[in-house]
Amino acid sequence: GGGGGGGGGGGGSSGAPDGLHVVYLAAERGEGELSNQGEVVQALRDFLGHWASVRVARTDDLPWHEQVRLFARANAAVGAHVSTAAAELWMPAGSILVSVQPRHTCDCLPAYCASANEDRHLMYILATTPDVQCTLDAPWRPSGSDGGGDTSGGGAEDGGSSRARSFDFVPLLSGLRQTLAPHYTDSHLPLSSKFRVLALGLGYSLACEGKAFQLIG
Repeated sequence: GGGGGGGGGGGGSSGAPDGLHVVYLAAERGEGELSNQGEVVQALRDFLGHWASVRVARTDDLPWHEQVRLFARANAAVGAHVSTAAAELWMPAGSILVSVQPRHTCDCLPAYCASANEDRHLMYILATTPDVQCTLDAPWRPSGSDGGGDTSGGGAEDGGSSRARSFDFVPLLSGLRQTLAPHYTDSHLPLSSKFRVLALGLGYSLACEGKAFQLIG
């Protein structure tokens, strides 16, 4: 686990087709990386690398114009909540954004913002711990935080760190792999629409008054 495989802003891409791009957004240093980030990154490359280029980027290593370019090419982006907050502003129509939420929380606000323009068909997925439902009144920060500080959650079961949590990525990769597979990518539907067809059958539930999907992971 840990931060292995994270890489910096110039992190490598897998040698895959140029048409589809998946980005793992590593948290800024000291801001709550996933405790199993290395495993998540390796799984993205192993499961998706045949059909998409997979890049790891740490946005605090990139000038703002390179961050915009990175997001604007990303058909799918995955990362801890603190890393994904601004990505949806620049992502292309039909893309998929996976925000791994802090423990015991679900922040619906970015999903509402992302759905404001329905023509974008952006799929917002909130990966949460099992004890929270993603609704408008759901807790949006860990209990005891000061409102502007730690949004990463965590606990002793994640190696004793209060600023990290593990992410069960298997359900996510199952959906992304089927979505990116050639028999789907040849379809005229946006990737987000293809993923939506699969999501409910894979155990996802509608969240944030239908503006997003919630994944327990």
